[in-house]
Amino acid sequence: MKEINSRIRYLAFLIFWTLLIGGISSVMLYPINHFTLKIDIVFYYSLFILAFVSSGIFYHIFYSVIIFGSAENPSEKKERFWDTLSIVIFSIIVLIFGIIVYLLSGILAYGIVTFFVCLSGVYTWCLPMLDIKKLLKEREQKYNKVFIDENGHKRMWFKV
Repeated sequence: MKEINSRIRYLAFLIFWTLLIGGISSVMLYPINHFTLKIDIVFYYSLFILAFVSSGIFYHIFYSVIIFGSAENPSEKKERFWDTLSIVIFSIIVLIFGIIVYLLSGILAYGIVTFFVCLSGVYTWCLPMLDIKKLLKEREQKYNKVFIDENGHKRMWFKV
């Protein structure tokens, strides 16, 4: 139960963080995008936040599939490799999505804005996620200790 609560708290933090950064960047980019996109302000903000948050969530799903499919017990080197690989591959996927938006709309500005909004959403989601994961791993290594009992069996003792 404690693990479920920590995962929910972790995901809630990521969603809140992404909404906050997405809201701030949508307000900052509105003057530029208003003249480029020429759409209603409410429609603009809802599309911006939707693209921002959904790209972060899709990256999280993609990252989970990559990491859990790569190895059971990854070392630090391999884990950093898979982190980098997942970011690069998902950035290419976001670029393809921007090209598809351009091809469907026929307006290059729509594709470029979509690409940059989704890419910033991915990095806004990715950086805290990797930082929290590193912090949790350090905490686990600090508190978990392996002891060998008198029979030679390894026992793990940990603080709660």
